[in-house]
Amino acid sequence: RDDKINFVEKSNLICARTFDSTENPLLRGSNYELKRYDRIIYRSNSWHPVRMEVIGRTPFTLPNSEEQVCISDHYGLVATFNATK
Repeated sequence: RDDKINFVEKSNLICARTFDSTENPLLRGSNYELKRYDRIIYRSNSWHPVRMEVIGRTPFTLPNSEEQVCISDHYGLVATFNATK
């Protein structure tokens, strides 16, 4: 049994920040903050990460409004894993 916990960022996959007060409209007026708070953690000898990306960075316009918002104050992370041979 594998008792190690693996972090995707240790697998040479670079990923941008997931909290950005300069870009995210939901954070307007908050303190300046650029961080990578979010992580993907996995435990497996059978799978390894091959790709990771930040999602939810594109603001959208609310219905009946001109206000631009993002779906959350944190952006999301998506990872693709392949089976280890």
